[in-house]
Amino acid sequence: VVDKAEPYSDVDRHRLPILFHSLWSILQHSRMERVLEGLRAEDPVTGLPKLERFEQLSRIEMRRADRANSPLEVLVCDLDDFGAYNAVEGRAAGDRVLRMVADVLGDAFQRAGDLVARLDDDAFGLLLPATEEDAYPNIGERARVAVDELRLPHPSSDVADHITVSVGSALHRPRSGSTAKALVAECWDGVEVARSAGGNLAGHA
Repeated sequence: VVDKAEPYSDVDRHRLPILFHSLWSILQHSRMERVLEGLRAEDPVTGLPKLERFEQLSRIEMRRADRANSPLEVLVCDLDDFGAYNAVEGRAAGDRVLRMVADVLGDAFQRAGDLVARLDDDAFGLLLPATEEDAYPNIGERARVAVDELRLPHPSSDVADHITVSVGSALHRPRSGSTAKALVAECWDGVEVARSAGGNLAGHA
């Protein structure tokens, strides 16, 4: 009769629970890190991606647009006089407005690949792949009208008696050499054009 060697020694048997506990802790930590990373990338008020994630996705979409030989439109929608709204109505009311604006922009642009993000306290960014060049001038106006038609009261605004946005847009043409930051900067230039004309407009740099 041949003795079969024990698969584990007494010392190994004592170490196994410690090893399993260590592996479990590593797995839990890894899951927690992924959860925290998601929370850092997501705006807690609207649930939308934040600026860093928006810029990351912009770079991805630009590479995809280059491969597909298809334009990509970027919008920035900046709420007019929103600081005054928060000062008078309070932060909680302002957060409700942000959520409603986020929802209406999401409803207005819901093709596969369309993305709405929150860029800062009062600005939203949109990535709109496969935008036809002849449609490009009208897309910003579509975003402006979507917010305008909410008719959310804003007595402190110098632009209108309700919540409005000034919109800037930029178009990435395939293999044009543009960058995500340059496109967003061009959008902000368009916002300034709209704002200097009185606000509640869609502008182009």
